[in-house]
Amino acid sequence: MMDASSVAAARLSGAGRVGGIPQLRLDQVVWGGAGLGMGVLLALWTIVGGATPLALVLLPAIGAVVALLLLDRRIAAQVKRRRMRIEQQLPDVAELLAFAVAAGESIVPALHRVCSMVTGDLSDELRVVVAEVSTGISVEVSLRAASDRMGVPTVERFVDGLLISLERGTPLVTVVRAQASDARATQQQVLMEQAGRKDVIMLIPVVFLILPTVVVIALFPGLRGLQALTS
Repeated sequence: MMDASSVAAARLSGAGRVGGIPQLRLDQVVWGGAGLGMGVLLALWTIVGGATPLALVLLPAIGAVVALLLLDRRIAAQVKRRRMRIEQQLPDVAELLAFAVAAGESIVPALHRVCSMVTGDLSDELRVVVAEVSTGISVEVSLRAASDRMGVPTVERFVDGLLISLERGTPLVTVVRAQASDARATQQQVLMEQAGRKDVIMLIPVVFLILPTVVVIALFPGLRGLQALTS
């Protein structure tokens, strides 16, 4: 079972934040201090307005806690956005990798070529893989570590397929092409789900703004005619 520090480090890696745990502690001190200062100012303002001096204790503590919670939510949002970007980049990276492997390159030179052609969070992780392999770390260990850092299910499946192919000696071209096709199909499914949710959201202004306006415009001449007849 991972301890709290390991969980925090994995979360920071998933968010793409540099500096690790020491930088996180510094950010917590800065955010907590800012919240504490805002709480002190608010407490002094309320005391001048006639509030109890107990506010000088409660409001700074509340401000510090709220600031730390906002920092935590910010990191969580960064993790979510980064994972979404990686999922969007995976199909293109997988297809380029398939082309490189089909041209006769092995997995490491193919990864190096793909990294030189694309930019983004996924290519940055692959550059780390290439750099680690050049230092003597096996490609299997480095790919698994990169997959764990990103924490994206589609990337994990992609890496699993590559590792199984490397372990069993199956043709890498076929595996990479199949993985690229699966990644593209997954992306299309996600886009269809997002489009479905957007359709529901787009109905809100139509039902509550446009449709009532059309009804009012259509009924207004009739109402004016009835008013003229009754008068």
